Amino acid sequence: RPARDLLLDAVSTMRDAMDTPFVPKALGNLHEDADLIVPKLVAHFDNKAPDLTRMRTWPAAIEILGMLGPKAKAAVPRLRQLLDDDEDDVANAAAKALKRIEGKQHP
Repeated sequence: RPARDLLLDAVSTMRDAMDTPFVPKALGNLHEDADLIVPKLVAHFDNKAPDLTRMRTWPAAIEILGMLGPKAKAAVPRLRQLLDDDEDDVANAAAKALKRIEGKQHP
């Protein structure tokens, strides 16, 4: 599915989530492709991105995981780690995503 692959590439190359606001919504609606999307997004968090890039793109990637709901269960361990991220936007996005994936509130 070429469109899915282009959208995944856009997550890692966009300078700012607002550059391409359709990306999270589009990927988050591809529930049937969650088994391919989730590992690629989790790997995105392992990139040693500059703080500004991380602050701008990671919340969008986390939002996609939340939109995938329980199908993103494989991302839960990494999202739990991100609850303690220095960037509030990242930590807050992780809490919201975990709630959507697991169905319970996180601090």
